[in-house]
Formats: sequence, structure tokens, C-alpha cells
Amino acid sequence: MTREFDIILGEVNSEEARFRLNNEYDENGDPIPHREWTTGIDREGSAAKMAVKGRMPLVVHGFESIGSKVPYTLVIFEWSTERLQLNKRFREVTIEVSFAAHGTRREAEPEAQRLRTRGVGKTHWDPEVVAIAPDGTSWYHRTTHQVTEKSQLELDLVVSFGQYVNAGPKYYWERGDCTEVTDAIQVSGNRVAVGSGHNRPNAARWVMLENASQRSGVPAFLRTAVLLKRRPKDDGQFLGTVNVSYRVSPFHDFKETLLKATGRLPKDQPVVFDPQISMTHPNFPPSDLASVALNREFQLISLEPLPASSRGEEEEVNEIVADEAE
Repeated sequence: MTREFDIILGEVNSEEARFRLNNEYDENGDPIPHREWTTGIDREGSAAKMAVKGRMPLVVHGFESIGSKVPYTLVIFEWSTERLQLNKRFREVTIEVSFAAHGTRREAEPEAQRLRTRGVGKTHWDPEVVAIAPDGTSWYHRTTHQVTEKSQLELDLVVSFGQYVNAGPKYYWERGDCTEVTDAIQVSGNRVAVGSGHNRPNAARWVMLENASQRSGVPAFLRTAVLLKRRPKDDGQFLGTVNVSYRVSPFHDFKETLLKATGRLPKDQPVVFDPQISMTHPNFPPSDLASVALNREFQLISLEPLPASSRGEEEEVNEIVADEAE
């Protein structure tokens, strides 16, 4: 059976095409820094039923350590997978946030002008991602199942007198190899360099993969943290560009890919960061941001029911996370 379908590529009558989240502007026409929602909340119709929503509850600008003049920025993100269609699930979610300098460098502008005369590009002032949470790869809710592979050997030669070999009846030997396969929900985080002209990581990337054998879907909530290092005296604005991609089903993924390829799925506007405007929090001293334990900010919540075989391990993992938090 052949399945035929039409995809409307025009802006009209295309819910997926209205996917742009804009910044708010003040009375002077300047974008307001540190908007709370980073992506996802503007999706409408069927697109809103399977969406990844991003939120930025905390931004703290300060310095590396007490007495240091190296400017740092701490950013906390929260990501939730909005699943309102029970017959679908998120198989994979990739979240990437890249940072780039924007506009004048303010106090560091004289140095920026001097470097420009020497051919140093603006990427020199892009913030460097020095630490993230989670970092590396972790596995949760492990399950095991057995897979049997069969191999077959056929022999149809009969040896007779002298040097003659005659064709004879066929005999088969079949062997079954039983292999135990382990699956798990996988969460990984990496610091990466995005764009040309970068020799330092300027982006954070997180990937969530489901337990495929259990069709578990990815976790419903992920809290992440990013620690940025800026150039000395640089208190100019910078931008955070959020890109989220995910796999739901072959048909859904094909539509999203096609809409992006034809430019009908605009990206959200970058988030504006302003080091001259900062939040305060008792757990994050602005004068010593390098001492913040980012791993304590990492949270992962799964709302899917687990198979009985993995519940014991889930309790063990929760105990480990609790111990690390202490």
C-alpha cells in the first residue's frame, strides 16, 4: 500500500510555519535582555501537541573568583517535552545553545577596535563555554532483553572412491546464539564549537535518547546549567541562539525537515544577554561563580511508567543522585 500526502509549504494554513519566538522591546526600541521563555511556547494547533519548551529561570553575571577580573556568566535552563498525543512519543531530543558577541564591547571597546585593525574578527569576543551540567554521558532506567540469532550450515558433497566428489543429499546444522542486550535512557552533554573561526567551545549541546526496546520516550524534564567565560573588561551584550530538534515518527520528522529546508520553519530569535543587568540568588555569589557546583543544578524527571525489571535500578540511581547532591 502506498501512502500519499500533501504538505503545504506556504505560510498560510501551516501551523508549523508559525514557530518564531520574538524578544520584547522597551520604549526605546531595544530588546529586553534575559527573556524567560527561549523556545516552544509559540507553537499552535497540532504542532503544540508535540513540542519542546525551553525556559531560562536564572542568569547571573559576575566574576570567576573573589578578587578576579575575569568576567563570568552563569545560566540555568529548563527544558520540558510537551507530549499531548498519546500515540506519539519523543524518541530523541537534541538541544543546542550557542553564544556570540553582539554590538559594542563597552568598557572593552578600545581593545576591540585595536584588535580589529589587526584583522581580529568579532568571534574573538564570543563567550567561551567553560563548564556545563550535565557533562558527559549517563544512562538511566536500564533494561535487558534476549535476542536469538540463528546461523545455518549446508553440506551437499559426498566423497566417493578415488579422487571423485559427487553431489549428495543436503544436510543442515542450525545453531542458535542467545545474546543479552541492555538498553537504557541516555542523556549526554558536550561543549562544542559552532560556526567558523572558533577554536574555543562557544556552545552547549545536550542529547536525550529513549530506551528503544521499552519505547520509553525521553525524560519529560531536563534542567541544565552553563558557565561562560568572557574576555577581560568585556561587559558588552551577547546573544544565545537556541536550536531544538527531535524525532517523533518518520512522517513527523520528514515534515519538520522539509519545512526547515524550504525556510518555512523560522528559528526563534536569539536571547539577549546583558552583563550590566543581572539577577541575584543566595546560592550563586556573583564574585565567585567558578565555585558553583553545576552538577547540583542538573535535574532529570521521567513521567513514563517503568518495567518492573528496572525499578530497582531506578531507586539505586536516585540514591546516587541524592548522594551527589549532598
